[in-house]
Amino acid sequence: MQFWKPGTVAPGSSLDRVNETDGSVVSSAPLSSLVSVQSARERLPIYRHREKLLYCVEKYGVVIVVGQTGCGKTTQLPQYLHEAGWAADGNVIACTQPRRVAATSVAGRVATEVGSILGDEVGYTIRFEDVSDKERTRILYLTDGILFRETLRDPLLSRYSVIMIDEAHERTIYTDLLLGILKKRVSSIYGLHIADVALQGPGDVLIFLTGREEIERCLEDLAELLPTLPPSSPRLKVLALHAGLSIEEQLAAFEPAERGTRKVIVSTNIAEASVTIEGIKYVVDSGFVKLKSLGIDDVMKFEWVTAPPAQSILRALEGLVAAGMVGEDGKLTVSGEKLFSSKDYQCGEEILTIVCMTTVQDIFIIPDGAAGAMAELERRKFTAEEGDHLTLLNVTEVEADCML
Repeated sequence: MQFWKPGTVAPGSSLDRVNETDGSVVSSAPLSSLVSVQSARERLPIYRHREKLLYCVEKYGVVIVVGQTGCGKTTQLPQYLHEAGWAADGNVIACTQPRRVAATSVAGRVATEVGSILGDEVGYTIRFEDVSDKERTRILYLTDGILFRETLRDPLLSRYSVIMIDEAHERTIYTDLLLGILKKRVSSIYGLHIADVALQGPGDVLIFLTGREEIERCLEDLAELLPTLPPSSPRLKVLALHAGLSIEEQLAAFEPAERGTRKVIVSTNIAEASVTIEGIKYVVDSGFVKLKSLGIDDVMKFEWVTAPPAQSILRALEGLVAAGMVGEDGKLTVSGEKLFSSKDYQCGEEILTIVCMTTVQDIFIIPDGAAGAMAELERRKFTAEEGDHLTLLNVTEVEADCML
């Protein structure tokens, strides 16, 4: 075996080294890369249906596309619409995803296929992160929750020429409500209102949510609230109830609470349609206030994909009336309207920023030793005399300035 000594002729044939130093060697081949990307797109199963899909979108107001995983629905259909001119004149093609990871990864893939930088022609918007340009982005991937929130500012979603509700079969709360409100071009926003259950009278609490992810998120929120409860309030025992739990975990929700303890059960509709839990006195049914905030006065006639039991809606309305948020005529009261009047004081963005910042742990990371002392000095630059909330707002505004 011979080893190559630096400074001598390299081993192997010299036939492929004739042009090594003449400057004609190309380090990359972008044209061939684009050709290979286009070739890969044309090999996807959805490609053969491209013209039929565009025809259906042009002719019908609603199109339902069913296809196997990997056929190209999520990545290709927005590109077909873009190529057909649906994003002209400043319009945007939106594609919702039930999860943030899906929105970010798919947007990156499509940006590569389009030949654009992520955040320019193709972008994404998820909670706490907006990688898009209001002027240049034409294909936007976003979570269904983000699109839902956008309907408060623009009930008609007027900047979108096409809205794709992807993975609609997963039936998240946002997906169901979006399908219901888009049917009439009426908008809504879903919000979970966790009541101060510890200060009410005796009895257990049942909170309805749509899926396992929402339930786990609610349990985390409740766990953070437990240390803040008054000492005189009863202890809370927070439990989950859904089909993904073991038999032992499910049975725990049916066991009576100990004396001086209140059970808070966060459940899917399994607790409403399949079983009965003794001791439940309070039911938190999410979503009804935000319907109300958009002028949907007759909630009973809202066109749900799958309508909830009428008794549940009535219980939710009774709770809103008792809290003074909704009047006997079914409309928002003055107190209820105040919840959604931050735009009148031009402080909505700041309030939302502060609320979002309070959900993140450890905004400031202070190490030990001398480095910690220096970090503490830097932290004080953001401190506001008015309190921690404005300190958090300062951090966000400084970060936004640095990103410009």
